[in-house]
Order: sequence, then C-alpha cells, then structure tokens
Amino acid sequence: MTKRGVIEIQFNWIFVLVVGAIILMFFFLFVQKQKGFAEERNAGRLMTDLEAIFVGAQVSKGASFPVDIPSIPIHFSCDENCLCTYEVSGVSRQYKDALIFAPDPLEGNSMILWSKEFKMPFRVINLLMLSSDKTKYYVIYDPDNAVSGQQKEVLEKNLPQNIQIEYFDSTQTDQVTFNNDPFTKIIILGEDTLTDFGNFIRLMNDRFEDKDVNVIVIKSNNEIDFHDKTRATANIPLQPTKTLPWFDETSIFAASFANNGQMYLCNMKNSLQRLSLVAPVLKERAEMLGQEDSLGRCTYESGISYLDDIQLQAGTLAGSNLVEDRVGLGISVQSLKNENQQKLQDNCPAIY
Repeated sequence: MTKRGVIEIQFNWIFVLVVGAIILMFFFLFVQKQKGFAEERNAGRLMTDLEAIFVGAQVSKGASFPVDIPSIPIHFSCDENCLCTYEVSGVSRQYKDALIFAPDPLEGNSMILWSKEFKMPFRVINLLMLSSDKTKYYVIYDPDNAVSGQQKEVLEKNLPQNIQIEYFDSTQTDQVTFNNDPFTKIIILGEDTLTDFGNFIRLMNDRFEDKDVNVIVIKSNNEIDFHDKTRATANIPLQPTKTLPWFDETSIFAASFANNGQMYLCNMKNSLQRLSLVAPVLKERAEMLGQEDSLGRCTYESGISYLDDIQLQAGTLAGSNLVEDRVGLGISVQSLKNENQQKLQDNCPAIY
C-alpha cells in the first residue's frame, strides 16, 4: 500500500471518529434536553397536585393523613421579606393563602400533612404542618420539671402517629444522632432542661456536620429560641438565629414543624394579620346581638371592647415582626374567652 493510501485511510478514520463524536454529542445533548423537559413537566404536575392537596388539607379541621409522593426533594422556604415558596426541580410557587410549616428539604415516599386550628380564642385559621417518612424528630424533656413533662404529654397526645419521633430525658442526649435523614428537628422542652446547653450544641455540630438540622428551645416565658444549621452554611456552626413568642399549643406545634425561625416568623405574622381581620367581623356580630336584645338582659359592651383590643394588638404585633409586647394580646384573648363563657352561663347568645 502506498504512503498516500495509508494517509487517506488514517484521515478517513479520523473523520469517522470526529463525525461519530459529534453525532454522539448531539444525541447526548438531545436526550439530556428531553430529560430536562420531562423533569420540568413532572415537577409542574407535582406542583399542581401539591397545591390542590394543600388547599384541601387546610380546610380540613384537625386532619392528619399521609400522601404518597415521588422521591424528589421538595424545598420549603421563607425569605427575609416573608416571600414563602415551595420548589421542586427548580420550579417554585408561592404559598398563596396557605400557612405551611415544613422541613427543608422534605424527602421520602410519603408526605404527612396535619391541619390544626389556630384559636385566639375563636378560630382564626388552620395551620398546615408537613413532615415525611424521612424527617426525624427528637424531643428532649426534663422528667423532674412539671412544665416540661406536661409539654411532652401534649406533644405525645397530639402529634401524628406516623412521624419519626423519639423522646429522651435530659440524661439521654447521647442518643441524639444523625440517622441519614434529610432533615432533623430537635425540640427541647424547657430552657433549663439541659444543664450544659453549650456543650450539647457543640456535640450536635459534630454529629450533624454538613447536615440540615434545626434546634428549638420551648421556654416557660412563652418564647422559643431557634438554632439553625444547613448544608448551605456547612462551615457555620449551629447557632441561635431568632427568639420568637409562642401563643398557644398550636403555635408550639408550628415551631416544631418549621424548618427555621424565619418560616415560623412569617407564618405566625400572617396568622396574626388574619386575627386582626376576623376580630372586627365578630365585633359586628356582638353589636348586632346587643341591638337584638330588646330587654337589655344580654350586654356585649365588654366583648366589643376586647375585640377592639385584639384587632389592634394583633395587627401591631404582626407589623413589628412579633417583637412588640404580646402580654396585652394574651390578656385580651383570655378576657374575651371568659366573657364568652359568661354569656353561655347567662343563656345569652355566644360572641363566637
């Protein structure tokens, strides 16, 4: 074979290899693009399904049920401007009217939804709490402290049965470990439950290095301390981020399901804003009841005054990122509750 023939054969092979590589690259890119389109379509369908599920769950009073989901991480977050969204494969939507408290990420084969009334003292709105079969909860309590023990009993009695949760007393913190779950929540009942809280936090930093974990401390003065650590800030140790108030059992449940203090803050602000809108509706009812009582046996002036206070105090508290004094709101809520009970005892129409 001549030298020219050898060169032509080598050139032909190089040409075939180059053209083949281009064709393979084209098909690879085409497949990847189609895969991306398919994932985007699937994400869009899942988002639509989730929206319908959230709407249905939110109007269900005290409902708790599991929903099968694909093995795709669902991300829930609220930013500093309280724009709250859920996102699947890069496709995101706002919560709209739903008040959702959820881990980030939420992964697994089953999503657990729990709807719970927020009452102040009348029903304001249902809070929607989400979990999954791969979200882990640890509750640490002080068996020698009555308040801590009571809070533990409340959680045991109310939390859905199908969530992953373990209860340890303050001497068993060594059993709090990372179990390969995408998100872990540690709930400490009482500010004095752990004698060396700083050492516990250092221990959790070591055990949850490069992992998503949130620690909350439910304090006896109606406050919650939030400590956050995420993969996105893996080089930053678990540290306090917010101290926020709790108002009733439902708000404690909400804090226990929220992935961080920002999510709790935003949704509780929205709950209080809703309270400030519901209060004047009940005020109109109370005024109408008073006008209909021709004998003057049932008076509603006190109830109307309490509702005015609740409207003002709830709006002020929500507008201040929950930093305003909440004591006044609590007093007004309890006063209205007492007034409503008195109306029932006097055989008068209830305010709510």
